[in-house]
Amino acid sequence: MEIYLNSQSWAAISRAGDPARVAQALDAADARLDSPYGPLLLDPPYYAYDPDVGRLSVLRLGCGENGTVYVHAAVFYALANLVARRPDRAMEVLRRIAPMFEEHDPEITPAAPYSYVNSYVGPAYPAHAGRTIANWYTSSCSWTLLLITDWLLGVRPTYEGLLIDPCLPSEWERASLRREWRGASYEITIIKPRGLVGGRVAVSLDGMAQPGNVVPAVSDGRSHVVEVKVS
Repeated sequence: MEIYLNSQSWAAISRAGDPARVAQALDAADARLDSPYGPLLLDPPYYAYDPDVGRLSVLRLGCGENGTVYVHAAVFYALANLVARRPDRAMEVLRRIAPMFEEHDPEITPAAPYSYVNSYVGPAYPAHAGRTIANWYTSSCSWTLLLITDWLLGVRPTYEGLLIDPCLPSEWERASLRREWRGASYEITIIKPRGLVGGRVAVSLDGMAQPGNVVPAVSDGRSHVVEVKVS
């Protein structure tokens, strides 16, 4: 093995890496690990038993964790790209690993279109490359919910209040969600120009402009309207 996806991802997610080095890590993952079904977990796969690695090194090439698109790690990678403010790449990864999108050939990936899978067979096993493994067997669903709500839509709970920090794909112009938090409901709408990634965020709560991008806790059991404009 020469490159491992989780190392590249967590350099960004942990915020421990130098930004320039993090960018290099994500670029290297794109260059070395990309596949039609999402990013591979590692490359090259193990061809023989390695006592320092153990079980992974004796799995069939392109199966298990040995050179597959391991969905849990792919979700981490999508999250890493959002943390690094690369939303278009994050959405591309999500579209490849989720079987409901049109990019998937049902003859190759027969998983139910509403089901996440554990992994996709990697190119090191060409006879079955892209085939789904272990449908309904992954903890990726909760991580996907977190990366969409907290990082792509950018509505994250903090001690001070709800931080509004959207990182929407460039082609999106609008997004919305309802967040139940600290005894109140927040109906949040985000609007931005098509083609823009990042930008200045202006937030209002029930029609009143907020001084920053943190919505304070109201905790009154009612529903409140939050409008977010990115420019």
